[in-house]
Amino acid sequence: MKYILILILIISLPVAEANILEDTTNFFKNYFSLTGQVISKITQTFTDEANPKLDLTTQEVSELKKSCEDSDSIDYNKKGYCKSKLRTFNDFCSKDNQMVMEFTCNEANECVKSWYLCEGRCFDGACVDVVKIAVN
Repeated sequence: MKYILILILIISLPVAEANILEDTTNFFKNYFSLTGQVISKITQTFTDEANPKLDLTTQEVSELKKSCEDSDSIDYNKKGYCKSKLRTFNDFCSKDNQMVMEFTCNEANECVKSWYLCEGRCFDGACVDVVKIAVN
């Protein structure tokens, strides 16, 4: 009887093994396909939430554009500020009073900065003529 059971196992093992391998292969194919679909759906959901498709009115677009304000409109001869949703930055002079750090709004409604070399001197966040400093 023992030999008969061993013989049945030897004969059935390759058949069972083929079915197990095929089932395992199909399982993992389906698993990874399903997992990929779930990951894709989750990623799309996060993307949609981060970048919502907005149907904005003209007034709403105008308000968004106002979310950044440059008080001196890039006038190096006038001390100004740039105010965005996050912060306000004031124009200021370099330590040697030769340049002004000018803050202005970019296309993304964020404040950006750049140095500007004054023709005269920089005083209190604005380029001024040397003559005006002497008079003041």
